Amino acid sequence: MNPGLSNPGGDLLFVTDEPRHPVEWNQHDDWAEYNDEWLPRFNNAQGGQLIEKLLDPMELSIDDVWITDSIKCPTQKDTSRGIPAAETEESFEHCRAYLDAEIEAVNPVGVVTLGMQATRRTLQVLGVTEDKARRVQVSEEYGHSGFKTTPPVVISLHWAQRTVAEREWVPVVQEAIVDLVESSR
Repeated sequence: MNPGLSNPGGDLLFVTDEPRHPVEWNQHDDWAEYNDEWLPRFNNAQGGQLIEKLLDPMELSIDDVWITDSIKCPTQKDTSRGIPAAETEESFEHCRAYLDAEIEAVNPVGVVTLGMQATRRTLQVLGVTEDKARRVQVSEEYGHSGFKTTPPVVISLHWAQRTVAEREWVPVVQEAIVDLVESSR
């Protein structure tokens, strides 16, 4: 099971789709050691670079937020690591309570979802019906989610999407995050 990364006391919680790596817990003494190893890797990858870009207008960094996955275990088959393929919806139903507990424990002023699956899963955890959550078109409805959830949700495209140019959606998401943080002060 993959835990979150960065700052569990952060005001913002970023939710991604699912991890792409398994955690070998016998290689880490504790979460801090895991975080010290994996946060720089994530930060140097596309996901970390996107989060840094989204936080830039507020002069925050990835060290100021909590980052988690909507599914806690990899679902894509990787025979070199001994990871069997898993059905993502079954995996989400199994992990749903973990995401709910994590949101409650972090108690962020807002959640930023990264991509379609992370958005739909997070909205469901926050009380939006599955039917309504599945109708969200992330490539068109980025920014403020429009749902009255606690905490509020900002929808972002995933760093790997190629349907909308970054120059179009990144400023909208940045503005929504700024609004969210400023309204909490």
